[in-house]
Amino acid sequence: MHTASFGQAHIVSDLHIPVQCAGVLSMPGDNLVGAPEGVVAVPPAVTAQVAEACLEQELRDTFSRPRGAAGARLGAAFPPNERLRAAYEAWRQQQVT
Repeated sequence: MHTASFGQAHIVSDLHIPVQCAGVLSMPGDNLVGAPEGVVAVPPAVTAQVAEACLEQELRDTFSRPRGAAGARLGAAFPPNERLRAAYEAWRQQQVT
C-alpha cells in the first residue's frame, strides 16, 4: 500500500511502515506527541523515561514561574538555583505522591 495526496487531502493506503516527515523517521510503535510547536516521535523503549523527564520539567516550571513573576532572576529560577532547589524539593514532595 501507499499514500496519495490530492491537494490537502491525504489518503492512507498503508499501515505499520516507517514514515519520514520533515526529515524525522517515525517507526511503527512510536508514540507521537503533538503540540502547537510541532510533533515528537518517541520510541517505545524510552517512552517512560521521556515521560518522567517531561513531568519533572513541568513541575520545575510550575514552581519557578511565580518566582520569576515576583522578580527572581531568570538564571536563578529556571532551573532553580542551589538556594531555591531545597524549596523546590520540599514543594515537589507535596505535588507528586
